[in-house]
Amino acid sequence: MNGISVFPNPYNGTTTLNYTLSESANILVELYDMTGRKVNTLANGKQTAGQYHLSVNTLQLAGGTYTLKMSANGEMITIRIVDIK
Repeated sequence: MNGISVFPNPYNGTTTLNYTLSESANILVELYDMTGRKVNTLANGKQTAGQYHLSVNTLQLAGGTYTLKMSANGEMITIRIVDIK
């Protein structure tokens, strides 16, 4: 898992998570609020090697800072994103 970015960040309602898998992997992408409560599972399952673009929609949530947690084949990456309403 490499080449991970979120654009735009900060954002207003929706943003995009871009990532590249160098090999097939079981992917789990979850969104958490600042209290540590999981608010959404954005992806969960096997993906082949390649480039991916995942829309992150927080239109129904309050503005603020959120944490994206992405895991693939035992590797975990955490990215903070900011939704400005």
